[in-house]
Amino acid sequence: MVNKISKVVFFLFFSLSVVYSVAQQSNISVKNLSNVKVDELSDDQIKQFMGEFKNSGYSVEQIEKIAIQRKMPATEAQKLRARIEQIVNTSEPAETEISRSTTETSTPRKTPKQTEKRIFGDDLFNTTNLTFEPNLKIATPANYMLGPDDELVIDIYGYNEATYKLKVTPEGYIRIPIVGPVQVAGSTIEQAKRKIITQLRGIYSEISQGNTSVNITLGAIRSIKIHIIGEVNTPGTYTLPSLATVFNALYASGGPNQNGSFRNIMIIRNGKPLANIDIYDFLMKGELKNNIRLNDQDVIKIPAYETRVELVGEIKRPAFYECKNGEPLSALIKYAGGYTDVAYKERIKVTRNTGKEKSVADIPNEMLSMFIPQTGDVFEIGKIISRYENRVIINGAVFRPGTYALEQGMTLSKLIKKADGLKEDAFTTRAIVYRLLEDNSTEIISVDLNEILNGSKDIELKREDMITINSKLALKEEYNIEIKGEVLNPGKYPYAENARVEDLIVAAGGLKENASRKKIEIARRFMNDGSVVSKESATIINYEVTEDLKNTKDIHLEPFDLITVYSIPGYSTQKTIRIEGEVNYPGVFAISS
Repeated sequence: MVNKISKVVFFLFFSLSVVYSVAQQSNISVKNLSNVKVDELSDDQIKQFMGEFKNSGYSVEQIEKIAIQRKMPATEAQKLRARIEQIVNTSEPAETEISRSTTETSTPRKTPKQTEKRIFGDDLFNTTNLTFEPNLKIATPANYMLGPDDELVIDIYGYNEATYKLKVTPEGYIRIPIVGPVQVAGSTIEQAKRKIITQLRGIYSEISQGNTSVNITLGAIRSIKIHIIGEVNTPGTYTLPSLATVFNALYASGGPNQNGSFRNIMIIRNGKPLANIDIYDFLMKGELKNNIRLNDQDVIKIPAYETRVELVGEIKRPAFYECKNGEPLSALIKYAGGYTDVAYKERIKVTRNTGKEKSVADIPNEMLSMFIPQTGDVFEIGKIISRYENRVIINGAVFRPGTYALEQGMTLSKLIKKADGLKEDAFTTRAIVYRLLEDNSTEIISVDLNEILNGSKDIELKREDMITINSKLALKEEYNIEIKGEVLNPGKYPYAENARVEDLIVAAGGLKENASRKKIEIARRFMNDGSVVSKESATIINYEVTEDLKNTKDIHLEPFDLITVYSIPGYSTQKTIRIEGEVNYPGVFAISS
């Protein structure tokens, strides 16, 4: 407040200096300011002389009297004062800031480390995304009690026009020009309005006749001192706006520390308990019950917690939670957001500190609403087992391979039917069933699907049976044919029945210009069943094609055939040589022979 008064005094002095400058420029005597209009003074004119004056020890009232003594009209003097206060409030709203007492050392806001165990609610006061700063741009609350340093704005309009911005003195009154002092401290805005209008009627008779109206609002608000003690991150005395609430003060102090209670925060006024706040009500329900507006010298006391437990494992918000007396474990589960999707909910393991050692107990799900935690308890929510109780799997040559539910009495034929049957290439002579035994080892059961499908035989499936039905194509070597030589894209190609040499040439992109149409060779594997020993490895077939690649011979390709397209005898491309150095025409030259 002292800083603000000093700044107001400073601006008053230097504004009077601006008036002095304007008066000089307009040939007006400094001793006679009757013709000066404050509205004609721009901010640029004021800022132009800011560096030329310093703070003064005069009060605001004395500065205003100096202006009036120099024959400035009272209304202009009021405008000057309002203009200066507006500049001060705009440049630095000191009265609305939340600050620690200047007699104490400020402590930086605590930032929890990643390795620290989280206390539920702690991040509410240690995050920059939620500040809990008081909203000063609101209508004055009806129950707001006026006090010293509050500012009242009295706006008179109608037949009479006047505006006053008056501060409540330490004695609790405001002084209205001509009217005199009016006691307002301890009154609400409405009560003060009635008092002020009663006094103004003696000066402005048009008020009683309804021709003049009066509007009274709260301007700049006062600051209050709040004491925060106990298990708090930054205890001490705080300067807050008079509109501040308990949550504003808690945020300024960093909230409860590691040992502080989040559920039994006490507000003490005039030495007597006034209210208790449970922060969990806000976190879980969004309720700000008992978040009362603070008064000067109020005390906020944060006691140490009485019962705190830890929830770990498959819970949505693993953390430490504080319990009230008689609060069951089921309530803590709700505070933690409930179980995760893979939580084992049938029972919860609790580790408890006894007088001598630790003990472990299991809490059935149906007992959660009756189990009362004790301080230091650690509740562990387990995870469901990563296995299936009723799964069978079918893979391979069926139309819908995958996982199926094992139903009562399900057989292999029923499972094949569920999978929409066998594909055309299914190898039906032998399918394999992989079965999990009691000791988790695996056995193999071979099945003839022909017997299964005709109904002469079937097997009943068990949990985790996996059936594999192979494709005929998968059980033999992949067939291909290969072409080499004078084609654009030589290489291996998939074999297809009834394929001819001409088909393979087309698949390879066609013949090159130097390809011989009359010298094409087919090398075919020599098939030997082993009954006769032979040195032959391949059968050679000579082949010719036409320019248009029409069929000339009734020869079909077989798997693993190797086709070679030879070059035309004597065909060669141009040959060149390069000549460099001290010659007339260095470069590349073609040779004729």
